[in-house]
Amino acid sequence: MREKSWQSFSPVQKEMLDGVTEIYRVQSMTARGQVAQELRGGTIASTRNYDAATGRPTTICSGVSCAIQDWRFEFDFLGNLKSREKNWQSFSLAQREEFEYDALNRLKVAKLTQLNGRRVCIGCGADWDLERRA
Repeated sequence: MREKSWQSFSPVQKEMLDGVTEIYRVQSMTARGQVAQELRGGTIASTRNYDAATGRPTTICSGVSCAIQDWRFEFDFLGNLKSREKNWQSFSLAQREEFEYDALNRLKVAKLTQLNGRRVCIGCGADWDLERRA
């Protein structure tokens, strides 16, 4: 049985499994109420950083030296995700995703580039430009 607990005026929250094993704990929050640091499984620490002006995430790091999760995010001025980059200690697994939107803010192109050279694109032609459809 899972049990969740928190205090009304405290940012500290936790989730217990069988009332004994702590599986999740919020360690700190931003002034906006966003989780800044958390602990999962009692041992895996994660840190989340946010843009001070917009509140959008800029990085997420989990594990020692970000060995489990290492993300970087970029947004445009409307709040659309422009890119996200996953860094891995193994360079061959690192990847970058880039997104393009039309005038109505609908996703039109999604590009995935693995830093080992492999590329995948949805909505692109052979030359990696937007594919024109009649």
